[in-house]
Amino acid sequence: ESIAGSGTDRSCDDIIAHVKRHIEEHYAEELSLQWVAETYFIHPNYFSKRFKLVVGICFSDYVTRIRMNRARELLRTTTLKIARISQLVGYEDQNYFCNVFKKTAGVSPSAYRG
Repeated sequence: ESIAGSGTDRSCDDIIAHVKRHIEEHYAEELSLQWVAETYFIHPNYFSKRFKLVVGICFSDYVTRIRMNRARELLRTTTLKIARISQLVGYEDQNYFCNVFKKTAGVSPSAYRG
């Protein structure tokens, strides 16, 4: 296994594993390809392509998926206001959060909560 680039891909895959773990624990923070590039000294375009190849969805969709999963959990298990849940999962703009939630869940946060 001495094909050119395999070492690079393997180290990128290690970074992907770290980044996924980081997103799962820090989904409320600012998460961008720029952050990944600066933290792991990797080119954002290369990381982005490799992330999609390995994970099956693009980086931003992955971040959204983790945030929306957490939002659904909070809506099910707490009585927190939607504005607060929006902040807790990384969205300062409640309207934007509601739009993203509705797009991914099919219903608004308040309808989801029932």
